[in-house]
Amino acid sequence: ALIRSCVDMLKPKGTLLIVEVSEKPFWKLIAARITDALLYPGQPIYYRYEKKMLAMLQRYFGKTHVTTQYLAHNPFPHALYICEKK
Repeated sequence: ALIRSCVDMLKPKGTLLIVEVSEKPFWKLIAARITDALLYPGQPIYYRYEKKMLAMLQRYFGKTHVTTQYLAHNPFPHALYICEKK
């Protein structure tokens, strides 16, 4: 519902940027999990990894309008999803 709301608010050719935790490299994923556990003690933590995230975003934007970049100079395994509205 959140992604649908964002898509509805975008102008044609508008861009939606999403940063999510990636599962690679594994050591960065462990660092992210530890950090999230310390920042949000007792709360469930959910990540949507690349395979599921791409499938969801491509339903809204199409396969050719979603690209992924990995933020290499970051201690956490962040993936940047760049989605362009048709």
